[in-house]
Amino acid sequence: MAKHLVNCVKCPITLRSEVSEMIPSEQNTQLQNSNHYSDVSSASTSLPPSNSSLKICDDYKDSLEEKLARAIIVSGAHFSMVEHPLWQQFFEELNPSFKLPNRKTISSKYLNKIYDETSKNITEQVKAASYMHLQCDGWSNVRSEGVINFLISKPEMVFVRSLATEDNKHTSAYIADEIIKVMNVYGEHKFIALTGDNAGNMQGAFKEVQKVYPQVVPLGCVAHCLNLLSEDFLKCPTVKNYFLLVIDIIKTIKYSKVLSWTFAKICKEKGSEEQLKLPVKTRWGSCATSLKSLVNSKVSLQALAVHEKITLSPTTKSSLLSEDFWKTYLQHLQQHSNSNADTDNALFKDIEFNPP
Repeated sequence: MAKHLVNCVKCPITLRSEVSEMIPSEQNTQLQNSNHYSDVSSASTSLPPSNSSLKICDDYKDSLEEKLARAIIVSGAHFSMVEHPLWQQFFEELNPSFKLPNRKTISSKYLNKIYDETSKNITEQVKAASYMHLQCDGWSNVRSEGVINFLISKPEMVFVRSLATEDNKHTSAYIADEIIKVMNVYGEHKFIALTGDNAGNMQGAFKEVQKVYPQVVPLGCVAHCLNLLSEDFLKCPTVKNYFLLVIDIIKTIKYSKVLSWTFAKICKEKGSEEQLKLPVKTRWGSCATSLKSLVNSKVSLQALAVHEKITLSPTTKSSLLSEDFWKTYLQHLQQHSNSNADTDNALFKDIEFNPP
């Protein structure tokens, strides 16, 4: 009884203190250190905790299982990891009394519970906010299915809904109706702004919403505007020619197994962790990242150009070894543009920045 009272969380603190003083000091220390565990055998203190026979209380076992399930779900790990022998061996070493739940338990018992709790928590946070900003974007998922995602800033951003549009066309009326549904759930009078891409149907939907809720200010996507500005900047002849040559050099190395392996080896020998990066069509910042990766790899690229087992095209080799390429760029870029106009145009098509 004394052992139960000391470990019982529902027992008043004053009573636990009095009972604790009545227990011999050595036994009392053992009880306080065990917390959620109950000793079922006189295990030797010289053995490591993994070899002790400590039985986990049912309530604490459920708590551990839920925390493990939450860690797996939130981190995106596979549910089947709990059935892998090495994970089972690891937890067996921690405490033989704790048996890992199987994947079915995680997917059936804990997945819905954790989802409901998270959804409830987000809903309470959003409803408690005084002013909110709704953001939405539509595209196709990996299965080419139409999707519209909704996020709310309060000002911290939270994900609130993913809408599978199925056979519905993304018309202004349809999008506006779905936006209003989201606003009604969380308090339409609290929304002060809407943000989406600059597509006609999205901006048209915002105007329809504004007719119903005049206080809402429709906004376009700043990132998309920056993409368009960057696209115009890249069309300037000098910038375009230089950028095309940079892309040509990076593609030449990355798309050749021999060149990429040799380049990686040279980087490792020189203590460099830099990797050559190609730009992404819809990410204007990736252009700057691509140029930076080339500049940071100057020493390794020049070593690659003079490597005895490597053969590069005359244009690529001369560019990498010329200080004009790294400092002024203009002379070599103009020559590349004049002699390889058709090739340049084909390369530039690969990196065009298309509006969403």
